[in-house]
Amino acid sequence: MMNTCKRLTQLLVLIAIISGCSSGPVDSGESTLQSVQETAITERGDRYELRDVPMLEVDLPPEPRPWDTDVKVLQDSIAAHDGQAKIGFKASDSQRLFESDGIRAAISAEEFRLGLEEMREMGVTIQTVYTSIGAAFVKMDPELVPELVDHPRVDYIEIPIKYQSFSNASTISAIQGQSIHWGLNMVRAPLAWQHATGDGVKLLILDSGISNHEDLPTIPSGNCDSNFDNNNCFSQNPHGTMVSGTIFAKDNNLGTVGISHGIDSADVYIFKYCNTPLCDFQSEVIDGIEFGILNNVDVINLSIGSPTHDTCLSNAISSAWNAGIVLVAAAGNNPRSNFSPGDVIYPAGFSQVIGVSGVDSNGYFVDSTPSGCSEYSNFGPHVSISSPFESYTTRPGYPAYQSLCGTSFSAPLVSGATALLIEQNPTWSNTQIRNRLLNTANHPFGSMTPDQEYGYGVLDAAAALGNTLSIYPSIDGPNQIQLNQYVEFEASAEGGLKPYSFEWQIDYTLTGNSWQTVGSSASFYGHLSYTLDDFLLRVIVTDANNDTGTSTFHHVTVTY
Repeated sequence: MMNTCKRLTQLLVLIAIISGCSSGPVDSGESTLQSVQETAITERGDRYELRDVPMLEVDLPPEPRPWDTDVKVLQDSIAAHDGQAKIGFKASDSQRLFESDGIRAAISAEEFRLGLEEMREMGVTIQTVYTSIGAAFVKMDPELVPELVDHPRVDYIEIPIKYQSFSNASTISAIQGQSIHWGLNMVRAPLAWQHATGDGVKLLILDSGISNHEDLPTIPSGNCDSNFDNNNCFSQNPHGTMVSGTIFAKDNNLGTVGISHGIDSADVYIFKYCNTPLCDFQSEVIDGIEFGILNNVDVINLSIGSPTHDTCLSNAISSAWNAGIVLVAAAGNNPRSNFSPGDVIYPAGFSQVIGVSGVDSNGYFVDSTPSGCSEYSNFGPHVSISSPFESYTTRPGYPAYQSLCGTSFSAPLVSGATALLIEQNPTWSNTQIRNRLLNTANHPFGSMTPDQEYGYGVLDAAAALGNTLSIYPSIDGPNQIQLNQYVEFEASAEGGLKPYSFEWQIDYTLTGNSWQTVGSSASFYGHLSYTLDDFLLRVIVTDANNDTGTSTFHHVTVTY
């Protein structure tokens, strides 16, 4: 729940609103706003300063939810949540979001103030004000719902949504020195570090908070926030610390190293939205996104999710995207009690968010339980890109490091790679950054079309940053041959230092896990098929410096 300081601040805001309204007619709103802005100042800065909200393009639910079309369902749902809800406001003469194909009309600070005041007059308690999206988290008598639905200043009413993190433990271990986890090598982070380490990039982790750890940066108090627990982002709940280590762990002689370890502590932002793996209400998630907007962060990592679309959260995501922020979210784990494999998970499912699924140490989608893990990766249309499902990272207590699996750790690798790319290209828009990450991803089957497991492919941080030392082999040859037909496949490569040597490998299981070497040295491979078995073909290229690169899989079918 919200702390005393926050409640006092909001009470003072409402007192300022009331005072402004009683001192004269509506056209005195400018002085009232000034009073609100002067009153709503705490150590959290201008969080509650009412402001004009521009037009937003918001993702609508793919299908109407029960409370969208049935006022009684909405009323009962709010009653089941002890009267708590979110209300989006609009100008009295504006069209509603659900009537305008997801275009939410701009609302001025004055119109926002009037909406808040009219809710108060009806007996609605304003608990949290979302100044960047013109909305509020409220508590009300559910009997007010039918009247509020038709209120000219109410755009929409949403019920609270529960969110959860996506991780499960593997092994706990203590090691000597610092190790580079296989996941960092898979996404070629060490090569990317030749160009950038995240210096100067502001990154926000919205999670369960962070604990003190010698391998993690010390977070300035102004960069650390929560809308409960006295605004304190520090926590012994391990999830946030583990996500933080995947991104920020220092390059020293301790335990592990984060993918964007060059981010200065002054640019690390932490917002604690819960203390438990399954958190209560998504009001805290929206508050955390607003914290990022107001602090002008560049990247927000969201290792959380829910299968339920929420319009108010979609508003917050759109507002952050319009502010130039890149948003990255976990695609979810299976099995989970409240969703099925293939379900769209939010916020990964919003169009402005990069949704991240998980792959194993061979680069394949994790569709069964890996060793030491109780869950595997979710899939669906919300997947934009994939990255390693496991992380060796920081944890509270002793031992101070642990191997964890889950898309909760796939997402921060992409968030950290985003920071590297922003450091290298500080003038790029968030659209350019996102497109570069997706277009340089490495799909294991060579597909140029995104699918629901890998998205565009596995993250390649070095390729995103344009590392010219990398070796990129490719195979030219047919994808379909006839029984007893002899064909030749040719390999080529870019990058590295010539001359190259070649090793050809075949996998008849089509799993990518049972490779047989069938040719070496030559840049071509001749194949005569004696059976109708389909196969995968790949080539490994080694350059004069003994650096290697492996092609994507070439899938060949055999017919009569």
